[in-house]
Amino acid sequence: AAAVPVIRTAARTNEMMVAFFVFIIAVILSSIAFLLKPLQPGELRKVYFSCLQQFRAIQRRIVLHVRTAQKESFLFAANVKEIVLIEVERGKTAVYLQGQEKLYVREKIGVLEERLKDFGFVRPNSGALVQLRYLERIDLERLQILLELTGQLHTVPIARRKKKEILQQYQAYWVEPGRL
Repeated sequence: AAAVPVIRTAARTNEMMVAFFVFIIAVILSSIAFLLKPLQPGELRKVYFSCLQQFRAIQRRIVLHVRTAQKESFLFAANVKEIVLIEVERGKTAVYLQGQEKLYVREKIGVLEERLKDFGFVRPNSGALVQLRYLERIDLERLQILLELTGQLHTVPIARRKKKEILQQYQAYWVEPGRL
């Protein structure tokens, strides 16, 4: 008879921990759903997967510290899929978004490379970071990448020492399951 309260207490503790976990995620991500007592396993599962889906959507965004020509600055949450190219221009880091004007950001290209390493970006030279999904072609004779930016072909030079690495990353990107 003494074991029953221990099991009930443990079950109650687990239920409270799950409810607390869902509450914390709801606060962080904004309110997704409300759970009413008595807690139904199917409802909890639905809310959990909804929270997980929203969390993954947030992970596909990157917050950039943008600087305008007028020396104003603001934070911008860019969808990683929309970033075509990041390039250093006269000491400034420019981010080219699909179908939009370029943004100048405060982050150094090395920092952005680290933050975007799991999203299919390659660094063909010290001043550029290219998303593989937008690559039109790799010109091995001229050692350059061609990609479309705002309706025009844009070339990005490939450092000789990076040629083999870029080709391997490109091939791995198109073969890797679940990349899209």
